[in-house]
Amino acid sequence: MNATLLFRLAVHDDRRVRIRTLDLAVVPGRELRADFAGARCPDVPALFARLFARRTAMFPEAALPLPEVLPFSEAWRLLEEKHNAGNWNEAAGLYQVGLPWLADQHSDQSSQFWQNGWCGGGIAAFAFDHAGGELSSARAARNLDFLLTHGVAGSGLFKAVMSSQGVWRGDGCGMSGEGIPEVLTRRQGDTLFFVLRQLQLRRQRCQTTPPAWNAAARRCAHALCDLWEREGSFGFLIDYDHARVAIHGTTSGALIPAALVQAADYFAEPRFLAVARTAAAQYRDHDLAWGVTTGGPGDAVQAPDGESIFGLIESFIALHHATGEPGWLEAAVQACHQAASWVISFPVAFPPGSALAGLGMDARGTMVANAQNKCGVPGICTLSGDGILKTFRASGDARLLDLIREIAHALPQFVSRADRPIPARITWGHPLPALPPGWICERVNITPSWPEPLGEQAAYSCWCEVAMMLTWCELPGIYAQPDTGLIRCLDHVRAEWSDASRRTLRVANPTS
Repeated sequence: MNATLLFRLAVHDDRRVRIRTLDLAVVPGRELRADFAGARCPDVPALFARLFARRTAMFPEAALPLPEVLPFSEAWRLLEEKHNAGNWNEAAGLYQVGLPWLADQHSDQSSQFWQNGWCGGGIAAFAFDHAGGELSSARAARNLDFLLTHGVAGSGLFKAVMSSQGVWRGDGCGMSGEGIPEVLTRRQGDTLFFVLRQLQLRRQRCQTTPPAWNAAARRCAHALCDLWEREGSFGFLIDYDHARVAIHGTTSGALIPAALVQAADYFAEPRFLAVARTAAAQYRDHDLAWGVTTGGPGDAVQAPDGESIFGLIESFIALHHATGEPGWLEAAVQACHQAASWVISFPVAFPPGSALAGLGMDARGTMVANAQNKCGVPGICTLSGDGILKTFRASGDARLLDLIREIAHALPQFVSRADRPIPARITWGHPLPALPPGWICERVNITPSWPEPLGEQAAYSCWCEVAMMLTWCELPGIYAQPDTGLIRCLDHVRAEWSDASRRTLRVANPTS
């Protein structure tokens, strides 16, 4: 078997990317010294618990104050304006997942017009319905209608990618290529999870929901249950026309149990909860126990990744709240420990003169997305990290609150603004000297593994913007506990108790 074909994701022009040789730090006559800490760990979760306990202690710089540059509310305003002006497509009735940053971006082979779920298709619509203005909310409803009427295959499962010409294609992660209707399993979980959240939001507001929308969401939940019961796996790739697993293995379906928990609640159907419980148990006993999650980011195929583990957090804590059964909270805590191993815990020293150094960017709270893409990324693809907050509240471990604070707090500094544009040293052929207002580039280059040099970014817009919007929608800017006195500012604000009674807070905006 030709391994090159088996693991190929997509064909691209290699002339655009020049691979550089790396200068090693070790040369004749140079001595490197390193400190090591050893501990006996009975299993993999114990290892990650140990690493979690020491993740900041290993770096004195981790105690430095985090940057304060832009409140969540202003980041939201910029992103909402940007999406309504640039991402909204009136003819199709949807928020495009990306903007053209390559000359052929909106051709039939483009993935930037629409994708279900990963990286943001349908998720941005939930954010706009949740917290947007009248225009955004109306458009979010149209986006939901598009997704549930055009984005669903005859099997009931969600399709993969659609071009601006309305042509649907598969993800093309396997030997069969893009012409076969194979979809990254992760898309099913991402899409159903946020579709149900948007439907639940409409129910809470007593808004009318067309029966066809509910029927489509229910069909998808049943199709996923059928798939699990027939094959015992959600796999890595699914043939969405025939509802069959095309490639097994991986943690790509990490968020599916959380979506099924929501479906069980929304439709009052116990079957969905039963399958969620069984599938999550398999992920817990296999992927979590082994300490390796794979299959989340489609561009990295089956490389170990730091995205799938965040889906498991959501699934485990959802089952904890839905069932109250022992074990799920422990699994959620263990997943948080493992997720933290992907989060950068120290301020990276970017090269002097680089764009990120010039703007005083701090990499703490960004994440290494996967073992292939060795850059940091702002935000969780594509979640707010609300599951970490819920796990903290259920467990009482304030270190988890500190973890989600780092992740959330990092995001606003990567939002380009008119008064603080982020230079684009690679423009991909477009005359953009800087990222326009409201754009976020996914690459915080802490290693020379991409065409952009260390400390530089490219001119393109991506899923990180959706992560920032979810952060605004779902996470508190300030978390305070009057009984314990605990205060954490996730937002770029400062807060303290007004007096000893702890009834009111004194809040300041250092960015004004």
